[in-house]
Amino acid sequence: MNLYRITTTDDVRYEPLMRLFTDSFPENERRPRVWFDRLVREEQRFHCLAYGDGDAMLCYWDLACSSEGVERRFVYVEYLAVKEKLRGDGIGTRVMREFLSRMADVPVVLEVELPVCQLTQRRVGFYERLGLRLMPDFYVQPSYGVVPGLEMKLMVFAPCGMGGMTIGDMARVMHREVYGGSKK
Repeated sequence: MNLYRITTTDDVRYEPLMRLFTDSFPENERRPRVWFDRLVREEQRFHCLAYGDGDAMLCYWDLACSSEGVERRFVYVEYLAVKEKLRGDGIGTRVMREFLSRMADVPVVLEVELPVCQLTQRRVGFYERLGLRLMPDFYVQPSYGVVPGLEMKLMVFAPCGMGGMTIGDMARVMHREVYGGSKK
């Protein structure tokens, strides 16, 4: 599987990814384009990965959390999207399996909508089949500036354990570094 990191908005794969991004996420769940562009160009902790010619994208943050005076690394997946006409063909599964295999020694956390309908339950099931666990904790995704924050759930992949971190520790770092620190 070829996942390519996009590090410039001039990359030929970038505009197809931005169309996929806009088509895949409602406005209240996506970062404004000007912020996204800046992250791709300037933020070393933010990784925007492309699969194919914009067939799929996975964006994640490489973060650290202090626990008992020790910095421990974790990864936050902010976005995963597959072109609508390719959904159901296994591309999302292949992208996530490849990504999770690269991150096998680091806890991975992501947000999902509350599993209250068939569609959101299927999304949670997708991640569970890949080895992620749905956390019972209350969680609110901070606002991207469009609407107030959204109640969501966190899911975690940690085959080697959490390294002393709690889901609350990770959520605090995400809120500060991803949502608060990226609006520059």
